[in-house]
Amino acid sequence: MKKFITLLQWKRDDNLVPVHYKVSILNKIIMFSICLVTVYCNLSYAGTQAFFRVSAVLPSANALAQIFNIAVTGSSATINIQYDLTDNDGNICSVELQYKKVGASIWSDATVSGMTALILPSTDLSLGWNSMKDVPTEQGSLYQIRMRAYDSTDWGQWQESEQFYLINTYIVTRIDFNLYPVCAPQINNNEVAVWDGDFVENTITKASDIYLYETENISMLTNSQYYAYTPKLNDNGNVVWFASDGYDGLPGTGTDYEIYFYDGSSTIQLTDNNLNDTDPQLNDNDNIVWSASDGFNFEIFLYDDSTTKQLNSPAADNIEPKINNANHIVWCGWDGNDWEIFLYDGSTVTQLTNNSYNDNDAQINNYNEITWCGWDGNDWEIFLYDGSTVTQLTNNSYDDIIPQINDLGQIVWSGYDGNDYEIFLYDATIRQITDNDNDDLSPQLNNIGSIVWSSGNMDKSDIYVYNNATITRVTQNSYRDIDPQINDNRYIIWRRWDGIYWNIIIAGPPEIFIVSIENQPITNLINLIWYVKPQETGVKILWTNEISGSTVWDEVSGPALDDILDLSDGLKSWIDHGTDPEMNGEASSDVLKRFYKIELDND
Repeated sequence: MKKFITLLQWKRDDNLVPVHYKVSILNKIIMFSICLVTVYCNLSYAGTQAFFRVSAVLPSANALAQIFNIAVTGSSATINIQYDLTDNDGNICSVELQYKKVGASIWSDATVSGMTALILPSTDLSLGWNSMKDVPTEQGSLYQIRMRAYDSTDWGQWQESEQFYLINTYIVTRIDFNLYPVCAPQINNNEVAVWDGDFVENTITKASDIYLYETENISMLTNSQYYAYTPKLNDNGNVVWFASDGYDGLPGTGTDYEIYFYDGSSTIQLTDNNLNDTDPQLNDNDNIVWSASDGFNFEIFLYDDSTTKQLNSPAADNIEPKINNANHIVWCGWDGNDWEIFLYDGSTVTQLTNNSYNDNDAQINNYNEITWCGWDGNDWEIFLYDGSTVTQLTNNSYDDIIPQINDLGQIVWSGYDGNDYEIFLYDATIRQITDNDNDDLSPQLNNIGSIVWSSGNMDKSDIYVYNNATITRVTQNSYRDIDPQINDNRYIIWRRWDGIYWNIIIAGPPEIFIVSIENQPITNLINLIWYVKPQETGVKILWTNEISGSTVWDEVSGPALDDILDLSDGLKSWIDHGTDPEMNGEASSDVLKRFYKIELDND
């Protein structure tokens, strides 16, 4: 690096002689905030040679701020980003973040929450990418983000993250609760969830307990002393399960299993005997059914209007009962030779099958239609009882197993195709939903025709959902995501093994609903208030002056959008001041004649 200084004085024969020579200095400058440079020169003046030394303080070059160790967590809505920032000059910095879909060539500026300016270099810094604002309709793809820092002088180099999976048509939430194991996750139509799990504390695994998740809060319905299993949940938020009634230091050390019922405020023990009561189910009427030993065989018991009664069945053993909201019950019974299907219609027990092969996994919908899988002498097939007739739906040389039925009469199951298990749907006709090289297992069906399942193997598997003839991959990671359930609002719950613990995961579509429409008659104004989840979800406001079979809705635009206000916790509001360009020329009183609706902005 070449610098020039003006030599102010030099020494010869102990006399200071002022001179004004420019001396060229070549020297390597080391990266410090200031740099001391010493130069030795020979100079000839008036026929005399002299040796002198010059010392000068020179400014150093700027050290660029750098981003390191970018770590991305989350797969939807707000993506959390941690990073390290260094700057050898110790400058206060700002940062910039961009994103792109893997395979795309153009990076886009990201909408960011958190500090992006006045940042002191440090480790474990964080910010969030509001991906819902930037890519609200992303149905599942790999993305990358990149970051760089500015130290008020120069920009540092871009640093890219590892690839990560992004989906915004489903909002995925991990419930950070370390359990080993965790089982039987359930979710109702009010997004209340329940599961059982062995809580790990200081490497000590406690007894299996029942956990309730409601309005983002977790509560324990049992007390860590007795092993409790397989909770079932209805739309009232009430829960039933079975648990040992003796102290458990280890599994199975209690005297026997009893049935317990949580009614939303307190827990009731429904049975108290010396025999095992297991596999309880409940409906939305809070009627409960279970299988229990009577000392000789397993029988079906019904708790109805605070009364428990045993259902008389000709079968020796009766297991796996299911109850619908019409209080009809279906189960599997041993007839002395094989398992058959039995139905209780509120007064009478009827045997639906009578053959030489096993019939298992019976399910019933709220219209008393029943499905099960039966052995035909060669493989498992799917059967349907429509209230009067039994029909064999499948007839092939492969196994069709674990059917589920909804209130539309649709049936879903896993069927082997000669290579692996695929998902099949019966809706008047049978169609194959999946066709891949993975095992697609544990399909579940809601009452609007959405299907959820797990696809993969024992080491790694992901969650998929089928809705409106479209398959969406909800997860893509190195974890084992299994046993999904789906409610009628398309919310999904499942359990995940992350290599250390089991965790509960919940995913659902973005939500929006109108909280209130307030008329302000004095000023002829309408105030819309709505709730959106997640908070950064985009919406559009639509209006019309009449409702008919051919209604055309106009979207609010222009300066009217400036009247949208963020309140709190996802609440937003908008007052119709008539400032939309399409409203020009209308009287202020016309606002009282308008109709409104709010939709997710998926454009």
